[in-house]
This record gives sequence, structure tokens and C-alpha cells, in this order.
Amino acid sequence: MPYYRITQSVIRDNTITTKNGSLLYTNIGFKDPTIGVNILYNGASGLRNSTIFNNTGGYVANIREGMVLNNVTMIRNDAGLYLQAPKWIVKTTTTDENDEKKETNTDLVSASISNSIIVGNGENTCGLKTDPEDSTIVQSNLIDSTCDFSKFDKLLDRRNFSVGDNKLIAGNNIVDQKCDAPPASGLLCPYYTPKDQMLGFFKPRLLMAYNQLSDSLIVNKGRIYSDGGAVGLASCEGSDQRGKNRSGYDELCDLGAIELVINRGDIPIVGQDILYGEIAKFSIADSLLDGELLDPASCEQVLGKRSDGQAWQWGCLEIKQTATPSKGKLTLDQDGNITYVPDSNWHGADKFNLRVMTTTTRLNDVSNYYIEIPTTIVQDPPNNFKSKTVNVSGGSMGFGAIFMLLGLVGIRRFKS
Repeated sequence: MPYYRITQSVIRDNTITTKNGSLLYTNIGFKDPTIGVNILYNGASGLRNSTIFNNTGGYVANIREGMVLNNVTMIRNDAGLYLQAPKWIVKTTTTDENDEKKETNTDLVSASISNSIIVGNGENTCGLKTDPEDSTIVQSNLIDSTCDFSKFDKLLDRRNFSVGDNKLIAGNNIVDQKCDAPPASGLLCPYYTPKDQMLGFFKPRLLMAYNQLSDSLIVNKGRIYSDGGAVGLASCEGSDQRGKNRSGYDELCDLGAIELVINRGDIPIVGQDILYGEIAKFSIADSLLDGELLDPASCEQVLGKRSDGQAWQWGCLEIKQTATPSKGKLTLDQDGNITYVPDSNWHGADKFNLRVMTTTTRLNDVSNYYIEIPTTIVQDPPNNFKSKTVNVSGGSMGFGAIFMLLGLVGIRRFKS
């Protein structure tokens, strides 16, 4: 029975040794419609909010009756999913006014795949292979252009999306590489594990080629009733793989395991304490709210030339002093690394807000283009204080000195 439920997990780098096998294999599904429907609608079996990649030797999973796969990122595996979930047939007997019994059969969907990214699982092939009797609902997913869309797209407003010729990863490697900076193409950043976290992910990107959010193949393409029925088998998951709440809209979410989240209340204070003659170096990468800093050329395209005639820095950087006048100069690179050079040996603090534009805020209203990151640089003189406390030695040296003094006293008494 497919009674497993995997959520907020990463499945990677496994090898399947059984020919035509799958990493997650289910021998039989739930055959009883009454039990199966309860399992299906409660979401008790299947995969949700998880990242699956770089598994070799066979399918990732076979989909049987009673299973739901929702908000999953499944890319670059040797093979994807094998669908073998026929419809449930519910028999109903009714009696008419002539006391004659009539039996009717009702077909029910027994499995669902929705709101997911299933791309690049096998060479030039669709990552969804179907059994002849399969009836799995496949709706609102990003899938390979080689898939049979006429088979899967049962409702136009909940159709699947083709990856087409779009580059999947913004980088040369799929794992642990910096994401190519805008305006580079690539729907996802390479797999990245944040500091002090165990699980990584593929973060969706909003490309500079987009003029509006609806141009994205991932963002806001998930639907609450992705199964294609009047009642949703699998609505958008409430939170993503990281535990971050998904969109506040009832009917929209981002495809895959990760939701792009812009919560300006999550921005921490950044900065550094330094001494005279030192340079402050720190990062704002964790304060970019799932976005990437705009490149200088894109800044000029969006905002025009700077009024002071200077070239734009990454992120269309602006500095807004808050509690103090400016006391130094600052540079910002494409990865969010800050270098701050004080203009003199002042003693105290320089407080300001870093205002930057990212790929996730660029498509907002003009008044909301920027993220403001509170920053504090504290500079102090070197600590040259020398203690005037008398050091009293201890250990063997101390006892040796005492014995010498006692010896001198003894000699003096002897001579006297």
C-alpha cells in the first residue's frame, strides 16, 4: 500500500539497482474507493514540498491509487514518475417508485500530480510515463515539451506549462554553485544550502526578460484546485520546503518546493564593529528576500541615469542616512558583499539604510521598488590600555624565591 508521506525533504544522489525499478516503489494501491478517497483527500500518502534530483538507475516513484504529489521540484533524474493509477469505480444501487433496483457506476480520480516542477528527468523524454489504464490527474505543473499535453490538459485554466527552450539552471553546475547574476537566463538557481541549515533547494528566479509576473513559468502558476475537479484534491501547500508561508492569495502559489517570499519584516540589521584604520566587510545576501541584485545596466534601463552622473552599483544602490551624517564610502558587488571604508578615524557610529532593488521587487509598484536594509557601522580607537597591576608569579618560581629568602635568613643567623 502507498501509505508513505514525505514532506519538506530532499532526496538526492541515490542509485536504483533494480532494472525498471523505482526509488520509491509501491506494489499495489488502495483498491477500495471508500478507504482510498479518504486517504486521497486527507493527503495521507505521497510527496509534498520536497526536492528530488540527481537520482540514477530508474524511476523516482510509481504513482498508485491514493497518492498525491504536490509542490515538488523533481529535476535531473535518470527517469521521473511512472503513473499507474486507474480510476476507482463506485457502484451505487437505487430503487425507483416501482420498487425496481438500478445500479450505476461512478468513476473517481484515484491520484493527483499538481503544482510541481518535473523537468529534465531523462534525455529528450517526458518525465511522466503512463500505464495504459492510468487516470492520474496531472494539472498545473511545469513539464518537458516532449510530454503529451493533450492527454494531461483536461481544463484550460488549470493546464500544464511547457519548459520549452528555456534554460533550466542559471549556472554550469546543478549543485553548490553561485547563481548566474542578472540578466543571465535560467529558471532556477543551482542547488544551494544556506549557512547553518541542513537542506538545500533550487530557488526560482524572476528573469529580467519578464515585464510582469505573469510572464514567469513558475511564480503564481500554482492553483488551489490543481486536480481539475470541482473539489480540490491538492490545494497549494500552506508553506514551502523551508517552512515559509506561501502566497497570501487563496488560489495562487509558485510551482515546486520553494515559494518566493517578500516579507520586509524579516530584514535584520547588518553592519560591523571596527577599529581605527580597519575596513568593514559584511554581506546582505540573506536580506534580499529571495531576490537577486539587479545589474548596473538593468538599473539604468529601469531607472535611467543617476542624477549625480555616477554609474549605478549592483542593486541600484542608494544610501539613506538615518541618525548620522555620512562618515564613509561603500561599495556593493553582485553577490551582496559590502565593503565600507571610513573617511577618517571618527569615534562612534554611522547609521544608514541600504536601499537596493532586486529581481523580486522590480515588478512591484514603482513606490515599492526598493528593499531598505538598516545598517550600523561602529568605529572605536584601538585599545592600548596597559595594566599597572603588579604581577605576582606563582607556581615553582614563587616557591623557589621563598626558599631562597629563607636560606638567606638562615645564613645570616648562622653568621651572627
